Amino acid sequence: MRNLFLLILAGLVVFSQMLVTRGHGTAAAGPAVVYWVTDPNPARQEQISLFREWLKNRHEADVEVRVDAVNSGGNKVVVQGVSGIAGDMMDLGGAAIHRFQPMGILQDLGPVFAAAGLPAIGTFPALADELTVDGRVWATPCNVWVQLFIVNNAAFSSVGMAPPPARWTFETFERLGKEFTTKANAGRKRREVFFASKIDGVTLARSIGIPKYNETLTLPWADTNAIASLNRMIHKWTYVDHLVPSDAEKASLSVEQGYGESEFQLMHRGYYAMVYSGRHALIQLRKMQPAIPLTAVESPHGGFPNVFISARSLAMYAGGRNQAKAGRFFAFLRSEEYSMHLVRDADGMPPNLDVLDRPEMLSPAGHTNEWDLHRAFVKLTRDAAIAQEISPFHVGGNLRMKAMQAYMSGVGTAEGAAHDVYDGTVEEIEKYTGRTPERKRAYLAALAVQKKIDALKARGEKIPIDWIANPFLRAYYQAKGMTTAAVAGR
Repeated sequence: MRNLFLLILAGLVVFSQMLVTRGHGTAAAGPAVVYWVTDPNPARQEQISLFREWLKNRHEADVEVRVDAVNSGGNKVVVQGVSGIAGDMMDLGGAAIHRFQPMGILQDLGPVFAAAGLPAIGTFPALADELTVDGRVWATPCNVWVQLFIVNNAAFSSVGMAPPPARWTFETFERLGKEFTTKANAGRKRREVFFASKIDGVTLARSIGIPKYNETLTLPWADTNAIASLNRMIHKWTYVDHLVPSDAEKASLSVEQGYGESEFQLMHRGYYAMVYSGRHALIQLRKMQPAIPLTAVESPHGGFPNVFISARSLAMYAGGRNQAKAGRFFAFLRSEEYSMHLVRDADGMPPNLDVLDRPEMLSPAGHTNEWDLHRAFVKLTRDAAIAQEISPFHVGGNLRMKAMQAYMSGVGTAEGAAHDVYDGTVEEIEKYTGRTPERKRAYLAALAVQKKIDALKARGEKIPIDWIANPFLRAYYQAKGMTTAAVAGR
């Protein structure tokens, strides 16, 4: 017992010394030190070098940014954040901002950008709901994820077909998919070539007016019959039409071709005509020879075309010791120099909208095979991008993925999968909103607004736009002429 006590004491001493060293990192000679909690991607060092060059060109004091890859990850950020020892800047993706902000560990970035003379959002307007909570900005994008089908034009020309149109319906997707897979697999002993690597259930559902949550994000969408119908269509495309591979077929194809889980290598070799991914796919595809002609198209739609957009964003730690210096890195992420770095490296979409029409973005030298792809990403993002739905009243697992896996493997039914998602989401919301009186009050207030919305819908009347917290339904209802101007108060 004594040895155990001494071991624990020694550990605490070492840990406290680490904190002292870290806390006084800016007191030593040399530039101020800012810690960036992020992944160990080699691109981070290049971005840090660009940042320091950006400061130098602006005649500003140098800032040393150190990557802290060991402490990245949601659970570590939470523990260190509430303990007062988190890094100055933290990479957060999508809904994570809405999870961490109520804990009080994130810094409001409005004053940071105001001091730099920059707009509060300063990127794609569709991302506003993802980056803000209660009207204040808590993060800014490092890069933007926009998901489209990346198309291997050569795969289509090899069977005498033109690439699919940029915008297409469910019916066109199925017709062209059947034609392609029939021709591409002719003469093979078994089916090896697929129309697409996968399909995105979120964009398909949105295209027929099915969101994840209701207007106030208080409950899951209740139309389980429509969701079950969509589930059956996805099942048909997978197991009847074989337009996309099942999990078993995907694993078999990957193993046989020796590429593990690389969908991009399989597409390059012609086993997938399309891969559903972001512009970052080019990082790998550019390493493969010969270069293949590429374009990008939307997910098929059932009446309402839409494109998924999200971001890998950076947040500032509220307890950081070098917030002023860290703020300069946030300003750098908004700069032309940083976005042009992403343009050149094809690491997602650049957050700075001013660079989208540059020749380097639309027609990069040395990559003529990509020109159609870049132009499609820019156009379709501008035309149809809608952010994900993030409910402040729901923290839980991916119920839809689990339910669909059960249905697709033959364990459940289409209707059962739809009901499992609805019932499971309701249960998780009830648990989460019941944890604190403040959260419960906010939830009840939102439910009161929902009751008024439901009454308007029942009478066939339009809904005040400011009553709709769901970003998808805001866009969908506006497109359908179902909204009115904002109303003061609720």
